[in-house]
Amino acid sequence: MKTRRFFQVIIAAAVVSGATLTATAQQQTSQTAAPQKQEAKPAPAKTAKVWSDDDLSSLRSPSDNYQIEQAKEKEAQKAAAQQAPTQAAVVDGSKPKTLQQADGMIADKQRTFASEQEYLQQVKKQANDPSVSGLEKKRLEWRLESHSATAQHLASEIKQLQADRDALAKKPSAGSDAPAAPPQSQ
Repeated sequence: MKTRRFFQVIIAAAVVSGATLTATAQQQTSQTAAPQKQEAKPAPAKTAKVWSDDDLSSLRSPSDNYQIEQAKEKEAQKAAAQQAPTQAAVVDGSKPKTLQQADGMIADKQRTFASEQEYLQQVKKQANDPSVSGLEKKRLEWRLESHSATAQHLASEIKQLQADRDALAKKPSAGSDAPAAPPQSQ
């Protein structure tokens, strides 16, 4: 009986010590967990996405990019066309000073005009091809318009240069009252 009582006391002591250890462990974890909760910052609220042009370009289709590129190209050509008349007078030196200079300028413009006409014929063939459709057809039509305008401008420049050349040719003949060759001395 003494042994039995001894084992009961040991078991009771083990239960009591186990219970106190468990309670102490729970207190320690709650004490350490409480500061962690206070120190932990709340998760930041989800911010709205700010879209930039870089982000938007990834959403565009190739046809959208092509149309934007064509619009920029058209604007650049319009700006160049507005500046072209003033630049042409400065670059060309306005009018030729001699017949040789006029002939050279006319020949240069005629070569450029001929190459422009050749290019227009190629583009017309491509535009009339039945396999071409959609954006490609619009692009070819736009090129036809643009290069036709360039060809018309070149033709008018050639006419002006020819008129300037004719004026230069008439200039010496107006002063032809003087003898053409100096008199020979004897």
